[in-house]
Amino acid sequence: MKERRGTTLIEVTAAILIAAMTSMAVFSIITSSSVSHLKSDKKEYAAAAIKMAQDRLKAYITSDLSNSFIVGPNGSWHLPGDTNGNWAFRQGNHNISSWLNGNSSFDPFCRGACVFTYNVSNSNCGFGTGPGPNFPYACKTVTFTLTYPD
Repeated sequence: MKERRGTTLIEVTAAILIAAMTSMAVFSIITSSSVSHLKSDKKEYAAAAIKMAQDRLKAYITSDLSNSFIVGPNGSWHLPGDTNGNWAFRQGNHNISSWLNGNSSFDPFCRGACVFTYNVSNSNCGFGTGPGPNFPYACKTVTFTLTYPD
């Protein structure tokens, strides 16, 4: 018999199989990394939006309720952009989606379709709650909800 040089069909098949498995693993890592990066970006935008809302709401906190001449930020105690139209810390849901939608800083994240709300609930923390509907002496708990497209 003559000795032949070259590779057998089994060797070629094994090499193709190894190359396919390696490229699938690399592709999987790249895809996973890309998805993780997008989720990370969304968390950063969400954290920035909530921080912005918290900072704006801090301007509506006062401990001096006896002085009726106190005027809130922007000449009112109503939070600009809040569709609720009441005091910024009045119990209930407040929609501030307009802060994000149409804001060029949040366009890559919201694409005009974010729903950003906060809910205020009252609790008695030892001082009573004061007269309704604002219950000015009550402790206020604020919960934010941000829904974005995807």
